[in-house]
Amino acid sequence: MLPMQPLPAPYPCGLIPDATGMDAFNTAYRQAKQQHAVFVAVERQG
Repeated sequence: MLPMQPLPAPYPCGLIPDATGMDAFNTAYRQAKQQHAVFVAVERQG
């Protein structure tokens, strides 16, 4: 298992994909899965 690397705080916004819409969400999820990365999505209704 790889050691955890601390993330800079705040996390650089340029590294956070825009997952607005189903196509973008699916693309971001697929890319995270391919990179074995943690995928977190936040939904907002406004």
